[in-house]
Amino acid sequence: MFREFSWFVVNFFLSWDYDPDGHRDGGSSNSRSVIGALILLMVLVLVGLWIIDSLRQTDALQDCVLQGRTNCLPSLR
Repeated sequence: MFREFSWFVVNFFLSWDYDPDGHRDGGSSNSRSVIGALILLMVLVLVGLWIIDSLRQTDALQDCVLQGRTNCLPSLR
């Protein structure tokens, strides 16, 4: 499954148009690749930040419970 996904990503972001002589045509596909890579990078960074925040909240809750406190959950206002 990872092989198919990586093949799709490579073909989508790194698809180049070639002229008959075999030289690379750096037209719109180059800018599309750069924009797509930046969007993918931003999504990965946001997911990473969300995971870090979730782990930090879970760690704080576990620390509170391990200290024997009974009011560990945040109040719902």
